[in-house]
Amino acid sequence: MNQHLPRAPRLLTIVALLLAIAGPPLLAVIAKRILGASPSISVQIILQLVLCAFAGIILFIVIRGERLPFSSIGLRPMTWSTVVSGFLLALVTLYALPLLTTRLVRVLGLGGFWAGTKQAGSPSRLVSDLCRDYERQR
Repeated sequence: MNQHLPRAPRLLTIVALLLAIAGPPLLAVIAKRILGASPSISVQIILQLVLCAFAGIILFIVIRGERLPFSSIGLRPMTWSTVVSGFLLALVTLYALPLLTTRLVRVLGLGGFWAGTKQAGSPSRLVSDLCRDYERQR
């Protein structure tokens, strides 16, 4: 009779869901309070590695803890169509998108990359610092 009742979520499932949903925002809030609005690049890289660790922990819980396949969270095996679509998306992103956005910025008078990074604030500081370092090396 209990065969048709939904299974109650296990503790690991709840932990994985909480980590996926609340982990990144909590990390951002805690990092901003402790480190300020503009932490150094090395600290930002460490924070990015923590985000990657969140993903790794969630995958570990799904595979080892829940004993479910990757397909249970929407990850499927790669096929030729996956590789081809990834390659085409990379080409569009690297070549077509910059042509479009450069013209669009000019037409709309948005001020370009540096004006945008100043308005955007802290997340783009990593990008702008890396770009400035790159320009200094040239």
